[in-house]
Amino acid sequence: MHEMFKIFKKVYEVSERELNNTEPNRDALDFIAVLLEDKAERLSVNCCNDFELDQMIPDIDERTKFVKEYHVWNGDPDEFDPKFLELPDFAIARFMADRLRK
Repeated sequence: MHEMFKIFKKVYEVSERELNNTEPNRDALDFIAVLLEDKAERLSVNCCNDFELDQMIPDIDERTKFVKEYHVWNGDPDEFDPKFLELPDFAIARFMADRLRK
C-alpha cells in the first residue's frame, strides 16, 4: 500500500471516530488538520495524483459518501460521479483538514 494511503486511511479512521464522539478531542483534531494542510501544500506542487479510495475507505457506501461530500465542499457537486471514486491526493488532504475543523 502506498505510504499516503496508509496516512490517509489512519487519519480517516481517527477523524471519523473523533467526529462521531460526543466530546471529540478538538486539540488533536486541530493538530491533525495542521499536518494535513501542510501535506496538501507539499502535494499540490507535484503532478496531480489521483487516489483510488478503495484502500482508504473499503466500504463502498462510505467511499461514495466521502467523494460526494468532497464535491459539495469543493463547490462542484455536479462533478460527482459514483462510477469515479478517485480524488487528487492534495484535495483529500485539504478536505479532511477542513472536516476536522468543523
